[in-house]
Order: sequence, then structure tokens, then C-alpha cells
Amino acid sequence: MKVLVVWRNCLKHKRSFIASFENKDYAYASIWAWWSKHNYKPEHTRLFANKVWVQGQQYERVIIDYGPHHMFYELWFVPDDFEPAYVEVNIEQRKWNGETQYRFVGFVSDELVPYCSRKDDVLCICGLNCNSTRWYSETHYEHVQKAIKNAIEIAKPAIKVRSELSHHSLIEDDPTPVHQQLYFGIEGDLIG
Repeated sequence: MKVLVVWRNCLKHKRSFIASFENKDYAYASIWAWWSKHNYKPEHTRLFANKVWVQGQQYERVIIDYGPHHMFYELWFVPDDFEPAYVEVNIEQRKWNGETQYRFVGFVSDELVPYCSRKDDVLCICGLNCNSTRWYSETHYEHVQKAIKNAIEIAKPAIKVRSELSHHSLIEDDPTPVHQQLYFGIEGDLIG
């Protein structure tokens, strides 16, 4: 079992997998170390426990509300072999005149994956524009899947650096013991 530190920006449809840790204490401490390094002190923190559905599986999750109404940290408790989906597309599917069609109704992407944005009904998924009100062919769906794969490959070196920096700032840069980082960094009662 490992603990993933995830950062979400709900307004921008971003979900970034920061790093994985062997236990929740180090995961919490990594968030505190990041805040400390950037001289950030949240006015409050609240913790909520629930479950998250990812790639058809359900996992335990702790949400860390640290003030901004649209940004949160999350801890996901996942198996050691879990591989994050750096771009996850929500689709609807139908049969029309014997052909399978797809409608791209939403997506969430890592902040480091290029060419991903949303404006009104238009989703730019890794460089391909998709109108969320229109149905697309199987060929277009395959193009989107290929674009996602290519964009993730472009982002992988930066994602690796981000994870290494998270571990480095926790282990090397901060002499505060983990239990003190937890006490002074993230406080709050677990709700839920």
C-alpha cells in the first residue's frame, strides 16, 4: 500500500499527482514542507475522509481543505502497483446507425500535461478540440487516445522531477522531524 499526494484545482480541471509515500505521515509532511518552503501558512485546514473512484476502482481518500474554495490536497491510499491516469476523460457512448459514437463531456488532467484546457463547451484534450455537445466517430476517439498518450510522454520527465523535488524537500531541506511537521503543519479533525 502507498499513499499518493494529489493536488486539485477544480476551476481549471487539474489533478496533479505530486508524489507517493510509504505512509500518510510522510505524505502529510511533504505538503507541510512545500508550504514551509514557500512561506505559506493556511489560516485553517480541515480533513475529510471519503472514497474516490479512479479507473473503475474505489480507494480511500483524505481531502485536505486548506482555504481556497477550489483547490485541495488529497491523499489516496492505493496499492503499490497503482499507476495514475495523468489525463482522465469522461465520455458518453452510443450506437448510431450501427456505429459507436463518443461524446467528450469532461476531463481532468495533470497540470504538467500540455495542451489541456476548457472553455465553455470546447474541451482541448492534449491539443485536440472536442465540443462537449457533439458526438464523434470511433476514429476521432482513437485520435484523442493517441494524443493523450503522446502528451503524457512529453510530460513524464517533468512529472518525475516534481516527485523527486517533493521527496527532496521533505528529506533533505527540512530538519524538522516528521512528527513536528505534522503537528505544526496540518492540523484539524478528520471529518467523515
